[in-house]
Amino acid sequence: KLKQQAQQPKPVPTATPKESPPCNVPTNVLKSMAMKRHQDQADPSNGVMSGESSAPAKANEAKPAKEGSKLAKRVQQKTAPKRTIQYATFPLEGENVKISYVSAGGELYVYRTGMEANGQPNRYIELVKRSIECARGVKEMVQTEPKVEDVVFAPFDGDYYRAAVKSVDGSQVSVFFPDFGNSLTVEWKQLKDIPDKDIQYGTCYTHAVKIEGVPTPYTPVVYQFLCTLQELDDFELTKVEDGAGGKTIDMRHVRELYQLSEKVREVDKKEKMDEKAKKAAVKQEAVPKMPIPDPASYIPVTADDIIEHDMQMGPDVELMIVEASELDGLNQLTVILKSDSLEFANMLNECEQRGAADPNPYQPEEENLVFLLQFEGIWCRALLASSQDEEKQYYLLDLGIIRTLSEQPECRRYPDGLTRKMFACECIVDNPEMLRVMNATEDNNVALRGNVLKATVDKKAKFSLRRTEMAPYVVLSVLVLSLTPPFLPPTDAIVRGERVRKRGMFPFAVSLQLADANWTHFCGGTHLGDGWILTAAHCIIPL
Repeated sequence: KLKQQAQQPKPVPTATPKESPPCNVPTNVLKSMAMKRHQDQADPSNGVMSGESSAPAKANEAKPAKEGSKLAKRVQQKTAPKRTIQYATFPLEGENVKISYVSAGGELYVYRTGMEANGQPNRYIELVKRSIECARGVKEMVQTEPKVEDVVFAPFDGDYYRAAVKSVDGSQVSVFFPDFGNSLTVEWKQLKDIPDKDIQYGTCYTHAVKIEGVPTPYTPVVYQFLCTLQELDDFELTKVEDGAGGKTIDMRHVRELYQLSEKVREVDKKEKMDEKAKKAAVKQEAVPKMPIPDPASYIPVTADDIIEHDMQMGPDVELMIVEASELDGLNQLTVILKSDSLEFANMLNECEQRGAADPNPYQPEEENLVFLLQFEGIWCRALLASSQDEEKQYYLLDLGIIRTLSEQPECRRYPDGLTRKMFACECIVDNPEMLRVMNATEDNNVALRGNVLKATVDKKAKFSLRRTEMAPYVVLSVLVLSLTPPFLPPTDAIVRGERVRKRGMFPFAVSLQLADANWTHFCGGTHLGDGWILTAAHCIIPL
């Protein structure tokens, strides 16, 4: 009777089958495969799986093994062809895939999503589910050191998945998870044997690919961006090409409709721009701070300390106009050599920085003292020309003009280390009519400032214009961006809403209006040049 019972198959307890999750359920090991990871102890229904795995083992243990059968098995193992994991056909263009893993070296691992053509559940999802369930049923770890290319269960993120052994180093092994694309180093005593050969050598549905036109290895920002897409977003394959290095693809985001290659290039470009800005900021921070003059030990700078400008004489001298307010009445221009424009710009920028950084007010009392003065909101070098009257007169060294100020201006001591070289030269123009080509009338000064001309300069420091080149100096366009300007910005052309400014005046204050019947105003801005408007982001509306 006992023999008869042993020969009959043991009845398997029935259990309500679990519903398969939809194919779009995240399957990444990092997201736990949307499986109930540890319910095999808490859920009685899981006892079926563990019971099935233990009962046959006991039956096999009851059977005495023959020595001959062990030898036959060893011979069979040595002579049988070695099994390896085979890969499924690559998805076709137009099919949807997900990213299972991103390698920093420049590879994506993707798998096809959605139901099978015959309406069956996704094979990839089913394989991973079966692998997890099988691994949970194996309770013992391997007892012997594995060999390279062995396929075993390896631990990762709280579960076990099939993995191929890539290298063995003492107690450590490096394994590769073919169903996801990631690698890991673990102790070999943490590995498990895979009892189901269909799982151990089952078809792999995950493929390594490269993105068309994207350099590898990925930059940190590109890598980080691609990692955010793992297991979350569906993509439609739009291009698949075979090459010596494997598959190269491009794909379109199913919901946002962007091409992945274009999106990655945008991210990479932004990263380079951000990196450039960081380097510029670091470089700026690395510049040593300029010392602020100490009022207690300050030695005043006088006109005798200023190095006079040596104007170049002869024909075809290239000059840049820095002030033309006295052209109409006195035929006088203030110019600098075009070759000095960069040094001149650096000096003006340093005046602005040093004046703004100095917290100690200063009021010169003696004539011919040189200092920094804030004129129309701009710090520049100045000299006290006259202090006899209540309204003092100040000579602006870098504009070549004298201004009488009724109110006490903001002044600072002349900084130590600031150049004492004069750049500006006041010249008399023999033929001022040549400067009317700009059609500049009432705003002649504003229109001419920053323009480059060629002139003949004689020994008396007068110069006659042979011809005028009115091409604007290129640095003019970047003044409003707070870069080093080659000249002082106009101080009498700031738009305060009192009237419309003419073309050529700077800076422009503009009104952003809707193109409706009333040209409705909705925001203001500053014209930077070439059609670019600087404005607050809150006023941008979709049109």
